[in-house]
Amino acid sequence: MTNKTADRKTIDTVKTNTPEELRELDAWIAEHVMGLVRHPCWYTHEHWEGVWRVPDGTKGFNKFRPTTDPAAAMAVLEKCAEVESPVSVATCFEAGTWSVFVGGHWDEKRSAETLPLAICLFAKALFSK
Repeated sequence: MTNKTADRKTIDTVKTNTPEELRELDAWIAEHVMGLVRHPCWYTHEHWEGVWRVPDGTKGFNKFRPTTDPAAAMAVLEKCAEVESPVSVATCFEAGTWSVFVGGHWDEKRSAETLPLAICLFAKALFSK
């Protein structure tokens, strides 16, 4: 699915992502949206699995992957709602996609084949402003 209008602010629906791209987006969301920091022992490990902790070290998260984990994605959506409201979620049955947007700003939606990924794309756009 591609955009037919060049001046719209939407991005193309994400249909394919490599595992590396998803991990990079998970890491960006963890740092910039959730305020987490990487656990020091996993920071440079080649098989890094997304071990995160809160800055004061009181709580850790093993394999924080909001792009694929619905519970983690809901926590991300809650953070988004703290910044911008109302956040809306819609599905397009014909296209098989989920979209997330603020209020009635459908032209600024972020869409993907799964709801967790659509939430993460929306969060990255929102927190990149």
